[in-house]
Amino acid sequence: MNGITATQWPLVGRRAELARLGDLLSSPESCGVVIAGPSGAGKTRFAGECLALTEQMGFATARVLATQSAATIPLGALSPLLPALAEARSPAELLRRARAEIAERGRGRRLALLVDDAHLLDPMSATLLVQLATEREAFVIATVRSMEPAPDAVVALWKDGITERLELGALDASAVAELLSAVLGGDVDGSTLRRFAEASGGNALLLRELLLGAAEAGLVRQEDGLWRLVGALPLSARLVEIVTTRLGAIGEREREALEVVAYGEPLGVGSLEERFGTEALHRLDRLGLIVVVHDGRRVEARLGHPLYGEVLRAGVPAMRARRVSGIVAALVARGGARRHDDALRLGACALAAGGPFEPDVMLAAAGAARRRYDLPLAQRLAEAAASAGGGFAAALTTAQLHILQGRPDEAERRLVEVREEERTDAERVALAATRIDNLALGLGRPDDALRVAWETEAMVASEELRDEVAAKRAELLFLQGRITDALEVFLPILGRAPARTVALVASTAALCLLLRGRLGEAIEVTERGYAAHLSQNGLPLTAGPHTALMVRGVALGHAGRIEEALRLGESGYRGAVADGSLEAHGSFAELLSWLSLLEGRPSTAQRYAAEAAGVFRQLGWGQYLRFALGHLAHASALLGATDQASRVVAELEALDIPATDVAGALVIQSRAWVAVATGDVDRARGLLREAVRVAEASGDRVGEVAALHDLARTGSAAEVVDRLRDLATVVEGGLASTRAAYAAALVAGDGTALDEVASAFSALGAGLFAAEAAAGAAVALRRGGDPRRAAAAERRMQALLRQCEDAVTPATFAVGAQVLLTPQELKVAGLAAAGMANKEIAARIGVSVRTVETQLQRAYDKLGVRRRYELPEALAL
Repeated sequence: MNGITATQWPLVGRRAELARLGDLLSSPESCGVVIAGPSGAGKTRFAGECLALTEQMGFATARVLATQSAATIPLGALSPLLPALAEARSPAELLRRARAEIAERGRGRRLALLVDDAHLLDPMSATLLVQLATEREAFVIATVRSMEPAPDAVVALWKDGITERLELGALDASAVAELLSAVLGGDVDGSTLRRFAEASGGNALLLRELLLGAAEAGLVRQEDGLWRLVGALPLSARLVEIVTTRLGAIGEREREALEVVAYGEPLGVGSLEERFGTEALHRLDRLGLIVVVHDGRRVEARLGHPLYGEVLRAGVPAMRARRVSGIVAALVARGGARRHDDALRLGACALAAGGPFEPDVMLAAAGAARRRYDLPLAQRLAEAAASAGGGFAAALTTAQLHILQGRPDEAERRLVEVREEERTDAERVALAATRIDNLALGLGRPDDALRVAWETEAMVASEELRDEVAAKRAELLFLQGRITDALEVFLPILGRAPARTVALVASTAALCLLLRGRLGEAIEVTERGYAAHLSQNGLPLTAGPHTALMVRGVALGHAGRIEEALRLGESGYRGAVADGSLEAHGSFAELLSWLSLLEGRPSTAQRYAAEAAGVFRQLGWGQYLRFALGHLAHASALLGATDQASRVVAELEALDIPATDVAGALVIQSRAWVAVATGDVDRARGLLREAVRVAEASGDRVGEVAALHDLARTGSAAEVVDRLRDLATVVEGGLASTRAAYAAALVAGDGTALDEVASAFSALGAGLFAAEAAAGAAVALRRGGDPRRAAAAERRMQALLRQCEDAVTPATFAVGAQVLLTPQELKVAGLAAAGMANKEIAARIGVSVRTVETQLQRAYDKLGVRRRYELPEALAL
């Protein structure tokens, strides 16, 4: 498990405190520092770093640990620094001798003395510490636990201004990310970071124990170079012991109050005080076991740390859990159960108490748990609602939750059973919509899904409800790559449909519009769909509102509004991670991976694509996984990680999804870039031509533009320039027109035009495309006899490539050599530089070995080299 151990971990998240410590050490007037914080905040680790810093600065150093047992002995904590002192006639003389003895330990250098857990010092040791600091006989570094009583002398260190007090708070999210990445040795998935940060509360000790426990249980795994947590965080024995120790010795009344808060937080303080008494609540507050917060006019109690609840609930026997849950339900009901999360608390309490179950309450609770993406809890709540007579809505919700947890076979079985519960056309349509999605996407049975759509549409009398079913039928056409046919169904519905149907239709209809190049309409439809989705109540919809936002991001990207699309994607990603929504997390990560490829940042694209792939594998959503893997292969290829790219392509092909279905051209393009990375540019061009055919056949104009542009980027501009020019007149936005201008300038060999194209791509935010255009400008200008402007174009290319995270493409490869060598000589020299033997090169490009030898010798002569090993450097130049 990457060598994760319980030994000392990196110090992160304390830059400001370390900077302040450096200032104090540099000041001759400074007497020391007191480092305060809660247990587990990393005080000892930080103090050790302080002591190491003083040693580097020439201080003599000493270190002691105060303990409760030593606190009963005068100078007990400091005794390791004191030899057997001669018997003193008074405490004052003993103190004087001890002070002199410690001061002498510096042997001419200033002493830095670290006292860990100084709040446990005996009074004489505390007094000695103050004297050493006040007289500057030692630079005192003391750690104390916040909210713990300490001897007056220790308090005087900061209260009287003798030393400075540094408070170590919880690690923020960025510090948690930095620590996990450092310990694991790689990037960490966004939802994994959130879960560790929330569960640990930013406490370094608890974070370490959580990670060690998850690692020991095999729940932290590296997938596609990205670390992910798979499953619930376990409560290791060490972690339970730490938390139990913190809970301390509290009375029975206080413990019951704490358990009630653990099951029902947040709870009104007034109700808790009436039930358990003011003194019990005040003591829990003083100990930090609960915190009191103000939410509008309400004053509420929450647990002092997220893990307190986990440990408390795990340790409550079943019968006691029933009693506690009953108390919570009474307290929530007494408050009117008006808050949006009250239904979830009531439902969870009913589960813990074993009933009774009120169907409406349990179903509302299931919906709340679903929105939080606590799917196992939502499943139990929905099952309870169904068992209590919740009828169709509860049964349908139960089936939908099976789909969301990657169990399409069980979902289909439940959906067939739900048909016995349907009583109205609205219920019939809601059931059909869920079945269609599950059959097509979960089970890979599109023909059965289409049959369900036709049968249901024929059974429903209401035009509005028929439109809902027709919309699902249009989605199936879209998934099969029949974009134009799908639009013919969607557009009339959009023109007459009420909000619920618009919410169902909008995302897929907008995808059809954007693939046809009607990007402005696509963006407008996503805005309508998002607003409609937020307004809906009643029977659950099969997709969340995030789908409309994601489609808008794709439309903005194809329109060349890349920066705007990135802002939307990053905002959606942060919200999805914060909410714990796996489906939204995967969707926005996939969007950001594509946008990162578009702007030319393959390393960023690789990370987001790995995140999306991990989520979609977990959900069992092969159709969505396909695009994430396509982006991952493409990004890996641009970074030269050919082994990883090839593995991803193998997984992609194992999904066995037809290349002719929706946006299949995008995945074929990814495979083409893997071929480029392995040096087989001819095969890459063949794949790109296939991508063009697939896109054209399905009516995917933006996909066709992208594939044609890639052909131009890989040396086939002449064959695509006319089609690109035609498509640029029908695909809206600046990106398509700039791609067409790039191909036209390449064919014309117009260095000035290519330079202008580089500026246009750069303005759109497509940095790698801009670098390729600048490279083309450099080659054209040098061939045209303008070395000064060619050198400027090369410098521009290099500046742009520095922002492109080490991406390598044929257009930016060996720009200088492109002027000197013919295309065939450049190809042969490039393959030779990559380590291929002449015989392998001949087989790869379909010529004789003698022809390879001749072309290689010509390349040597033109580049001024004599040996094969000199080629890489010559081509790089």
